[in-house]
Amino acid sequence: MPQVGLPVVPPTQVFKPSELPSEEVPQASAAVSAPTELGVPGGELALAQDSAPLLDDREHYLARVDHRATVGRMRTLVPAAAIGWIAFFSLDLVIALWVFPTDVLPFFLLRLAGLVVLLTAGFILRRTAEPSPALLTGLDTSMMVATAGCISLMGLFAGGVASPYHAFVVLVMLGRAAVLPHRWQEGMWRLAIPALVDPLVLGIASLAVPSIGAQWLDPAARGTYVFYAALLIGAWTLVVLGSHHAWALRRQVFASRNLGRFKLRHRIGKGGMGEVWIARDEQLRRDVALKVLRPSENQDEEAVARFEREIRATAALRHPNTIRIFSHGVSEDGLWYYAMELLEGETLQGLVQRVGPLPPERAVSLLHQAARALSEAHARGIVHRDIKPENLFVTALGGEADVIKVLDFGIVRMSEDEVGLTGTGFVAGTPTYMSPEVATGETATASADVYALGATLYFALTGGPPFEGPDAASVLRQHVNTPTPRLASRMRTPIDPGLEQVCMCALAKDPQKRFESAADFAAALEGAKPTHPRDPSPAPE
Repeated sequence: MPQVGLPVVPPTQVFKPSELPSEEVPQASAAVSAPTELGVPGGELALAQDSAPLLDDREHYLARVDHRATVGRMRTLVPAAAIGWIAFFSLDLVIALWVFPTDVLPFFLLRLAGLVVLLTAGFILRRTAEPSPALLTGLDTSMMVATAGCISLMGLFAGGVASPYHAFVVLVMLGRAAVLPHRWQEGMWRLAIPALVDPLVLGIASLAVPSIGAQWLDPAARGTYVFYAALLIGAWTLVVLGSHHAWALRRQVFASRNLGRFKLRHRIGKGGMGEVWIARDEQLRRDVALKVLRPSENQDEEAVARFEREIRATAALRHPNTIRIFSHGVSEDGLWYYAMELLEGETLQGLVQRVGPLPPERAVSLLHQAARALSEAHARGIVHRDIKPENLFVTALGGEADVIKVLDFGIVRMSEDEVGLTGTGFVAGTPTYMSPEVATGETATASADVYALGATLYFALTGGPPFEGPDAASVLRQHVNTPTPRLASRMRTPIDPGLEQVCMCALAKDPQKRFESAADFAAALEGAKPTHPRDPSPAPE
């Protein structure tokens, strides 16, 4: 079963054109989508796969969601913790120079040691695609032990038993509880770690260092430490309770997210116009991808009109290679949404990035399906305007591999559109796959989709788009003015002249010299299919 945002294991991967991050979704699997967001102008939707089934056991499912949320928060906040750790060196200087006059070097070295642990943990979190719960627990424990231990050791240099540093360990507990809330049964032992490190360090030091051990004979020093120990115990009790309350509140909020008959489970992407979630259709008992218009956009009449247009455009199409819409509606609090099929697989962009340029017969087969799907849209007066590898989803249906689904009809142009919905000076699409006429501000037609299909075929065959540059403006200038490099010059293997001619015709600068519609392009691809096709490698399961 697909699941956007759930753990990804080889050979499945999370394919996202851009980072999505979301505290709620540290990325994972599903299919109507990263991480281009389906139907979002300029937005992106995370695409992924997961071999594990979507669990109906609510507790198990939410535990997995919590894990991914924890990964996302730790990736964001560990660098912030490192900055705060460095900033507290200014307090060390004050204490070492004026409160307990002593050498500053030990404080500097201990701060450096703690910083190394924090940065190492942050590096591991960033470089590990899907940290396991065991790894996460290990990193979490190592950071708490390192920071609390360094603070306790600083106390040995600044007052010993009576040092105020023993109270500063509370900050480690507070910071940890604020970032990663837990159920009390788990929180009580996790948050006890920094509280226990301090007496352990002080006990070892008292046995190993006579001057520290002698301080226990001083009633004032003993009383001061007892006060700090009571503070640690009280803080531990409060942070365990507070952490549990935050954990329970997050669970409540998550479990209550419903739109109509759909129970929201996991956000898989967001963009300029909306968000996409995995949701459970409670009536039909199946998982769907649910597109929701962002709350901040609800009062924007143009945004609502675009969203309605997207629903009408996609729902009007029946081709098997076009993503299907099941239902749509408006919630009681004014949220617009629609439900679409949830698939397993990856985008064409992700496929080529993973395996490299495709064999010509496979590339032709995939683009032929996409062209056929668009031919229905063109016949209905619908222009997609954002065809690109990220919007072609490669899946397996009915036992057949390498099935294409065309996604993201969010910036379509329909024949009955009013000028107001297009917007003066608004250029829709992705520069890397934008036709020359659209790049210069002209209205997108079916021919513009053909150009994008040609550029996508070029990408599938060569592993790169026809034109690249440091910025969007330079890419657009090349689309308008620079002759398209021949396929043969970019491919490592010989290319059939007929196939190259079809691709270059679709990429003609002059729309009049291109195929008029996707149907013509599909017919040309049919005639250019290799005579000795090879079996495509299976689509990701």
